[in-house]
Amino acid sequence: MMANITRYISCFDKRTEKLVKEIPLPAISLDVLHELFRDSIDGDSDPMMDMFRIGRRQAAALTSYAEGEIDVEQYDCFLECHAATEPG
Repeated sequence: MMANITRYISCFDKRTEKLVKEIPLPAISLDVLHELFRDSIDGDSDPMMDMFRIGRRQAAALTSYAEGEIDVEQYDCFLECHAATEPG
């Protein structure tokens, strides 16, 4: 079986902490994510299946991959993912 990993950005209201939106990241490589979050991961073999806070630097770099605006001034934003198992 193969795992199909879907990555997205979760944006939470800074005042209420409610989830406001999820922004898909359909075509981003693990290598790009390793570079952007190198201070938060366990080296280049980290599968990045955890939740990672997105700061200004990461937001600027992720903008070209995101299917929506990443506003870290208004929202607390996090890189997340989920894996669906496909027969294979």
